[in-house]
Amino acid sequence: MTPSKYRRALAAARAMLIMGAACVCACAPAVSQAPPSAAEVEQAHLQAPALRMSFNVKFQPLHALGGAQALEGAGRHDEAAGIVVATLRDEIAFHGLCFERLSLGGAELVISVCAPLSLEASFVTQRFWLEHLGARLGIIFVERNLVAYHDDAVKASPL
Repeated sequence: MTPSKYRRALAAARAMLIMGAACVCACAPAVSQAPPSAAEVEQAHLQAPALRMSFNVKFQPLHALGGAQALEGAGRHDEAAGIVVATLRDEIAFHGLCFERLSLGGAELVISVCAPLSLEASFVTQRFWLEHLGARLGIIFVERNLVAYHDDAVKASPL
C-alpha cells in the first residue's frame, strides 16, 4: 500500500469513527432524565400484554398423541382432538400445556402453555418446555411455534 492510499484509508476510518460516535451521542437519552420510579415500573409491567407460547410437536406413531395425529390425517378430527385433550390432562409430563390445534393433515400437534406469560417468564418457560418435551420418548421433534399471540386472541382449552 502506498503512503497516499494509507493516508486516505486512515482518514476514511477516522471519519467513520467520528460519524459512529455522533450517531451514538444523538441516540442516547438525555442525562437529565430521572430514572422511572418503582410505581411507574410496576404500572408499565401491569400494562404489558400477556403472551401465549405454543409449540409444534411431532410424535412417533406408537405414542398416544402420534395416534391422534394419524386420526387427524384420516379426517377424524373430533376423535383426534378428544385423545389429545385427555392425554394432556392425564399425563403428568404435560401438565401446564393445553391443546390448541392439530396442523393440516395431522402432521404436527400444536400445544400451548396454558397460563399467559410475561415477556421475562416466556424465555425461561420456552427453554423448559423445549428441553422437557425434547427429552421425552415418543417425540420426534419439538419447536417453538413462531406465531405470537396476545392473551385474549387465543382460545386454548385449559385443563
